[in-house]
Amino acid sequence: MVTFKGLEAEVLIDNLTKPLQEYTSDDDPSTENSVTRYVKAISGAEFALRVYLDADAVIPYGVSCCVYVDGEKITKSAIPPRYLASKTPYIKDILGRKTCQKDGTFLERTQFSTIQLNTAEEALDSEKLKSMSKRVAKIGTIEVHILRIIYHGRRGSSKFDDPKYALGAVPEKALKGQALSHTTSFLNREKIAHRHHVETTYVDATPYAKFIFKYRSRAALQAMLIIPRDPSPESSPPPPSDPYDDMSPEELRRLLRQQNVRFPLLLFLGTRLTGPQTTLVKQERGVKRERRESSTVSRVSGRIKQEAVVLDLSDEDVPTIKKKKTKMQVIDLTDD
Repeated sequence: MVTFKGLEAEVLIDNLTKPLQEYTSDDDPSTENSVTRYVKAISGAEFALRVYLDADAVIPYGVSCCVYVDGEKITKSAIPPRYLASKTPYIKDILGRKTCQKDGTFLERTQFSTIQLNTAEEALDSEKLKSMSKRVAKIGTIEVHILRIIYHGRRGSSKFDDPKYALGAVPEKALKGQALSHTTSFLNREKIAHRHHVETTYVDATPYAKFIFKYRSRAALQAMLIIPRDPSPESSPPPPSDPYDDMSPEELRRLLRQQNVRFPLLLFLGTRLTGPQTTLVKQERGVKRERRESSTVSRVSGRIKQEAVVLDLSDEDVPTIKKKKTKMQVIDLTDD
């Protein structure tokens, strides 16, 4: 909600239940008689305005409330001083465009709509392009003008209004790269109570207070740096690296000595070492041959010697191999 000169205004959606969040911009500072805010437009959302009038701000005068959307006046109402003479602010809701026709008075509610672009390459003369550019400059704005008036009373029925229509397709040339995303469209008209014409005299030549709301899409507001951009999705963490990948052969050997790693783990890590000690553990050919021969023995009594390999990592930089003799007994289970 914007507060200015004792008056307040806001843009509401969801059947007047939810005010739109407002944003400021250094490019649109407040002036002596106007204040500007940005709001986020949602395509297809119906919106309305609500104005709070404090008697202390305008008494002894009445108020004329005039609303412009996309540069076109959609409604105007006069509020006599007696309505404002209260301890609480007078609340004025602007639901949409009001028109007085031969068959009655009608209300057309307002909603946000995405701008329709005319991408056809059609030639526009300078006067038509100038006129269209002037209209486009007002797209995406809602203005509430508050003027102080001397209220003289009713003077018969309201005059007939020339119906206004929503802006059609906009030529791309007329946009000139402006950060515009939405315009206002009007819903089907609904008949309302007949209104009367009143006679007033303006106290000031210019509006006493002017509330300006500029509505844009979220993407447009981010492009204008009015709201922060969405954070980039966090990339998944890289898989944990193998601590042995960055170790030199010497570091791997030192690690093996410190942890007193035995034969099985050494075989696993041995392939990581480079240089003349790539193969740390070698089985003697005689051992292999002896194993093959032992598997073919069928009728041997007694004991066959076989060597087991034990690795000593305690002393030298390069692991050495010691042989320890063990005995294995083979039992002949065949019959004589």
